Amino acid sequence: MNGRHDGKELARLIERSSELKRDLVDFACSPRLNRKILRQRDFTWAEHGEALMRRRKAWYYRREPRPGVTVIGARLLELAFRGRG
Repeated sequence: MNGRHDGKELARLIERSSELKRDLVDFACSPRLNRKILRQRDFTWAEHGEALMRRRKAWYYRREPRPGVTVIGARLLELAFRGRG
C-alpha cells in the first residue's frame, strides 16, 4: 500500500481499531484475568477492589477525595460558552 486510503477503507480501519480497543479493554477488565494476575481465586473488584487500591496506592487515599463536579457561576458559564451555538 502506498499510504493512501479511500474513504471506505479508512472508515473500515477506524471501525476495526475501535473494535480492537473494546476487546482489549474487556480483556483487561475481565475477572478471570484479574484473578490470575492477583493470584486470588475469589477476587472481584466490587468486593476487594478498594482494599487492593488502598494497599497499592496508599498515597492517593491519604487525601480527602475531590468532588467529581465543579460548580461554576452563571457569569463564568456565560463566558465559557460565548460564541458557541
